[in-house]
Amino acid sequence: MGFDVNVIKYLLSCYNGGVSFKNTATLGRQWLLPSEREIDRTLTLFGIKKSRPTNGESDGYCDSFLNILGAQSIQSIDASTYEGATIIHDMNKPINHELHNRFTATIDAGSLEHIYNFTQAVSNCMNMTKVGGHFLGIHPANNQMGHGFYQFSPELFFRIFSKINGFELKEMLIYESFPTTKWYRVLDPNEVMERVILLNKRVTFLAVKALKIESVNVYENSIQQSDYASTWARGDVHDDKDENPNAQIILKNRLKSALPLPMKKIYRSIRGVLLDLWASYGSSRNTSRIKMGFNRDYYKKVIIKNGIFTDE
Repeated sequence: MGFDVNVIKYLLSCYNGGVSFKNTATLGRQWLLPSEREIDRTLTLFGIKKSRPTNGESDGYCDSFLNILGAQSIQSIDASTYEGATIIHDMNKPINHELHNRFTATIDAGSLEHIYNFTQAVSNCMNMTKVGGHFLGIHPANNQMGHGFYQFSPELFFRIFSKINGFELKEMLIYESFPTTKWYRVLDPNEVMERVILLNKRVTFLAVKALKIESVNVYENSIQQSDYASTWARGDVHDDKDENPNAQIILKNRLKSALPLPMKKIYRSIRGVLLDLWASYGSSRNTSRIKMGFNRDYYKKVIIKNGIFTDE
């Protein structure tokens, strides 16, 4: 776990955008991965003129960088003591109530995907963040299967960090994992009325910024995927009162059993060819509709302007 150059870029943008890091909590004790030269260059890019952090100042961890962002108190939370976390807690379980509404910034830079009980872990993050504070997350989205328990869809965070859970999702960006990558703003599937599907070849991350607007009981209301929720709200119900699927299956099986053996062989051959043709047709149809790369209908390119990621 650690802050690479892209995590640093995102946190600097958040800082320039008004996020307070005064009391910060990180999931896991995060390493500071870039070289001093890379950090210097990135600080300059974002207009930050402060003494550069050095890995030696905090044994290679991120504390010195967070100090540049104004952090006066930094707590790290982990299930183990092996990296020197300040709070030992298994995030699969509810966080202690004394840590509720405590932090101005709660940062996940590569931990939630490794926690089996994700819903509990993210609710812990939400509860720890104080009203007016922010949850900041960098999450694996594509092409890293096997890295952790999960990869995440944009829809998940749009629905979790919503007003019914006391949050307002202020920003979601997406980027492929290399230093000179392009960044894009992700549109809410509920607004574009489509699933914001991405097919690409590189390891890809989501960057999430969510503002806590009030303290509520998280998950008191069910969370549903937006296209299903919209369909149900419209009352688009497929009514097959006159059809009994079980009866159809029984009838089909009876007809098949009544066929002579030679006819059964012919039926199976023809059925196999038809299924192959249908699969080929369906695959080409879907590929033409869902193209490789960042669809401009869902992903809007952003650039760094005045130290903040902003629409191009």
